[in-house]
Amino acid sequence: MTICFIDTMAPASPAQHQAWQAFLDLPRDHQRAAKIMFRRACSGARPVDNLMSLLRATRITDDDAMVRMGAALTALAQERSFEG
Repeated sequence: MTICFIDTMAPASPAQHQAWQAFLDLPRDHQRAAKIMFRRACSGARPVDNLMSLLRATRITDDDAMVRMGAALTALAQERSFEG
């Protein structure tokens, strides 16, 4: 079973650090949906599908926030592919 970085206090990899920063930049009312999104990312969900699910769940209108989230999801997927 994979434990998602969003649920631990373990040292973060570079991609996880990027994801944490994007997460912390979100308004508090969007963070629950972002946690779910990151859990899906740790389980192997495709970044584009995962980002779209966050957008549907939150209706975020901040383009910069979505770009940061997309970049973080892509970096997490790339890190995961190097591990496997």
